[in-house]
Amino acid sequence: MTVNLPHDFDVEDEVAYIAVWNLGILIINVSDASNPSIIKEYTTGTIGHLNVEENIAFAGGLYGMNILNISNPSNLESINILCEDMGVHNSFIQNDIIYILAWNWTTDFDWIFAYNISDIMNPIRLGEYEIGSTSTDVFVEDKVAYIANEYNGVLMLNFSDFLNPSIISRYDDVGSASELEVHNNILYLANGYTGVELLDITNKSNPIVLAEHFDGGQSHSLELYDDLIYVGDSGDGLEILEIKGLSTETVIGFELYFILLLIPIIPIYKKRKK
Repeated sequence: MTVNLPHDFDVEDEVAYIAVWNLGILIINVSDASNPSIIKEYTTGTIGHLNVEENIAFAGGLYGMNILNISNPSNLESINILCEDMGVHNSFIQNDIIYILAWNWTTDFDWIFAYNISDIMNPIRLGEYEIGSTSTDVFVEDKVAYIANEYNGVLMLNFSDFLNPSIISRYDDVGSASELEVHNNILYLANGYTGVELLDITNKSNPIVLAEHFDGGQSHSLELYDDLIYVGDSGDGLEILEIKGLSTETVIGFELYFILLLIPIIPIYKKRKK
């Protein structure tokens, strides 16, 4: 199925919700993956981000975060709008709290906002923090927000006090931080033209590089599944990396690292030789 200017998507109960930049949301039945069919085109204006959670879609675009009831995919209903005077890059939901990356049109500075959405009809703003430069992705664990801050690396913010978020540390190796995930004290980072990097964040004040993979492309997105990393690479297409022998073990007084670098096991797309 051809879609013009798709920017993001999410899937729930065999229904795909696609953020289409010049339209809004395209809703597709994918129960038969070989024959997808359009259920509905929902015109909301410019949408670049989608996050679907239990019959609720959080659609971010140029005019804030639109919260939609999607219990009936053929008849979406707008419930609320957050950050309506700002543009939205991305979001992350954990424990009834949504963290929204947004930019101020006037100052062109980026912010992160935290809202309590336990009552979806009446979200409550808990706190915010001015990031400054462009941010593309956020992952939250135990009230620590890990932010892909593009050319300024990864920013780690402590949100244990929502009224006074504070910087824990920043990791920057002159890449272009685009997307990240955190699991078991390891941060997985798609870092643009420096490739994929894995950081030990046991000590969040001092992130340590455990492994990296770079083959000349630009890694812009990633998704973890078991011991595989699926990477969107603008130079090489889709790459699948296998993690072997990677672990961290902390011992009182010092740290041990057992490392094998990431290995590209399936080069889905290769550049044509000249």
